Amino acid sequence: KSEQERQANIQKYQFELCLNTAIELTYQLFDDIQAKGIDLNNNKNDLDREMLMVCESIKSCLMKASDLDHPLQRVTNQLINIEDSAIFINHWKDYLNRTVD
Repeated sequence: KSEQERQANIQKYQFELCLNTAIELTYQLFDDIQAKGIDLNNNKNDLDREMLMVCESIKSCLMKASDLDHPLQRVTNQLINIEDSAIFINHWKDYLNRTVD
């Protein structure tokens, strides 16, 4: 195989991994949310698009970490300001470094 084919196969694998992981994490998240008492099956709120957006956001993050493009990456800078992003990342790092009893 040529190097170009090898790179294409790697990208295809990375995309599938990002997609499958995003779906799995989204379902786990929604299960956890429902277990805490928030009804996501309530059709009166028409949550379908918001729920899919959560999945797409996770997929976009995973794809960016894998150097793959996703349409949400183009609008993220417009939606999320840099100060909020820095605060979020600092809290996440603190969370990762917490002591566990």
